[in-house]
Amino acid sequence: MTDPQISGLDHLRKGSGTRANSARMAELLRPECSIFRATQWIGDAWSIVLLRELFWGVGRFDELLQNTGMASNVLASRLKKLHEGGIVTKLPTPADARRYDYALTEKGIALFPVLMAVMAWGDAFESGSAGPLIELEHSVCGHPTKPGLVCSHCGQPLAHDQLRLHLAAPYAQRALATVAE
Repeated sequence: MTDPQISGLDHLRKGSGTRANSARMAELLRPECSIFRATQWIGDAWSIVLLRELFWGVGRFDELLQNTGMASNVLASRLKKLHEGGIVTKLPTPADARRYDYALTEKGIALFPVLMAVMAWGDAFESGSAGPLIELEHSVCGHPTKPGLVCSHCGQPLAHDQLRLHLAAPYAQRALATVAE
């Protein structure tokens, strides 16, 4: 049996781009569309890169600045936007209440499957001849895993706080050679 919701979209894929098809497509792009609304918060490259760092436990402004290569005004703007969207929380640092550490909220942590999907796609199609930069280790079973929702070794669900990051061998060797020079 054909899913009526999916078959209902066939008219958007077929045809000659008539005004009626354009009007129907415009209906899907309305602000009520969940994908449209989500891209307001995470629809640019810097926001995704920032979320990556927050998922890996980096939360200090200066560390985020160094790890991402963002200009400080861009980083401040993205953090403010993610905070306003309820994706990131600001916590005063113990040493200086005028400074903040940033962490993901429950809403932010819920983006973990999105980041894993983006990483898997990037590893598959954009990593180049040397392969992916980062290798993941599932801390529960202690084995390497591919980005995804379950560990590619043990099959258990992955959670953001159960992954360890390692530089892939070619990149780690290059980093060690640079330090030795």
